[in-house]
Amino acid sequence: MTLIFTLLIIASVLALWVAIYQQLQWSQQQIINRTNNIEKTLDALPDNPHIGRKKLPSLTAENIAIPRYRNFITTFWSAVIGQEKLAIYLLIWFLTNQHLLIEGVPWLAKTRSITVCGKLIGWKKQWLKTQRIQCTPDMMPSDIIGAEIFDRKTNEFVIKRWPLTQANLVLIDEINRTTPKVQSALLEAMQERQITIAGTTKRLPSPFLVFATQNPLDQAGTYPLPEAQRDRFLAQLLITYPTFADEIAVLDVTDSLETIQPLISLDDIDHDREAIARIHIPDEIKTYIVSIVHATRNHEALDCGASPRASRALLQTAQTICYLRWWHEVLQEDVVCCALDILRHRVIWHDYRLSQDQKEKILTDIISSVSLIV
Repeated sequence: MTLIFTLLIIASVLALWVAIYQQLQWSQQQIINRTNNIEKTLDALPDNPHIGRKKLPSLTAENIAIPRYRNFITTFWSAVIGQEKLAIYLLIWFLTNQHLLIEGVPWLAKTRSITVCGKLIGWKKQWLKTQRIQCTPDMMPSDIIGAEIFDRKTNEFVIKRWPLTQANLVLIDEINRTTPKVQSALLEAMQERQITIAGTTKRLPSPFLVFATQNPLDQAGTYPLPEAQRDRFLAQLLITYPTFADEIAVLDVTDSLETIQPLISLDDIDHDREAIARIHIPDEIKTYIVSIVHATRNHEALDCGASPRASRALLQTAQTICYLRWWHEVLQEDVVCCALDILRHRVIWHDYRLSQDQKEKILTDIISSVSLIV
């Protein structure tokens, strides 16, 4: 009886090891197959940086039909030359009440852009307050949101609040150069528009919008933003160098911004937000948006596709673009022209060797592969 029981145990252990071995073999084969497919994708992409890709429609200043917003862009261009797309997205930034993530090399007027924007949108003779926070590896969360400090005069702890609570528009410069602890301190402020210090919660000013930048150069010692925080940003824009003609025009721009006066009031912004929310969205457009997001979840080059928050962001941005064009119903073009900016920071790539141009082409192909079903 003991011998039979022992043999049964040995047989069970052997069967378990065979099952584990077969599972490992199957998993390894799946990894090999996926790697081979990605290698084919990489081989199909040309090495030269100017990769030919399908052209997606883009939103330009000529498409803006509302006079006050056209004036905003014209005045913005007089102070920040060569950044047409950034000017348009700053309008979308305000109208959607969401946050923006900008990536570009230094000296492309990212700081100047938010300063100009704060002067153009506000109250009569009263500009929105802007604040620039330069991120460094030795920064602490208290440097951004504040902390309890012992007051020797009263022998009590008092809360001292710092830059994040003193501005409407906050530029977080080189957000990837500070530690994850500081990056996570921004989550509550960005999502809930409030901060909590020692159990005390304080609402942030209204409006409160974050304009974060990343420097793609010199990545040694940087801390990439976690996926959960990247998803909090409405869009990620890639800022490039100005054209030759624009750079010549930059030489004539003065540094003084004293002559800039507010063109758009916060009441206008609130009124337009309500109008945007009432814009009709056909059912086929909703299906189209979700189909694009779902397509990112089934591509071999991606470990993780975009979240449902991407669908919501794509819908809000398309509505805003539709309103800026003075249309009354969201069209496919409104979705396609912003899809790349909405999706590029919300996906996780399987192969780190992919260049930015290759990633852009793959995402463009994914967006182009989805058809509108009427």
